[in-house]
Amino acid sequence: SKKLTITNSQIAGPDIGIAGSGEFNVKNNQFVKTAYPVAFAKYPNGVVLNEWSGNTYTDNRYNGIRIISLSDSSAKIKPFGLPYLIADNLTVAKDIEVEIEAGTVFKFIPINNQNYIERFSINVDGKLLLNGTSDNPVVITSVADDNYGGDTDVRDESPQRGDWGAIIIGSSGELVSNYGRLLYGGLRYINFQYSYQLIVNNGKVQLTNSILHNYSRYGIINSGELVIERCQIGGENS
Repeated sequence: SKKLTITNSQIAGPDIGIAGSGEFNVKNNQFVKTAYPVAFAKYPNGVVLNEWSGNTYTDNRYNGIRIISLSDSSAKIKPFGLPYLIADNLTVAKDIEVEIEAGTVFKFIPINNQNYIERFSINVDGKLLLNGTSDNPVVITSVADDNYGGDTDVRDESPQRGDWGAIIIGSSGELVSNYGRLLYGGLRYINFQYSYQLIVNNGKVQLTNSILHNYSRYGIINSGELVIERCQIGGENS
């Protein structure tokens, strides 16, 4: 099996510090002037973050784990100190189950493409589980939201409503959220069209003890099966 061990070293930019698959043991290193300290495709398939501790981050563009795409097999995503960063549209494929465990933070990065700012979404054609707790919710928010996962973009910017797109549940998709928090979404670039933070497009959604706040304009649109219990929709200036 593949294994990468890095200790007491400096990993410098200008792009991605560490990428690949296998078992990772990364301890007491300095990540300096990278775009992302670490990035993975088809995450977490083939990736075991066995140890990631004592590392420091200086002058990186973003401090987090960049997820380029999600696993093509059922998987669990665990919290690991750093937030997970999204700058692509992600898909939970049909017949695949992705469980996001309590305390995990996902942050979306809007990308400036000269004439417009592109915002990204999660498309759910399989099953997505947000398994948070009251003390450790699963949070999906903006990269500029320092309240969760710390100061990820190391710039003095405040999160804006509509910093990311939506969670879109397709006809074969299902979302089950318990203590999930969806914050600062609801804007996709379609002629700068306002969208919804949660789009139930003939799929199934169950929200329990969950929060949707600070979305761009609209919270939820439903054309499928939607159950909401003990949730907060709106608020926080939405």
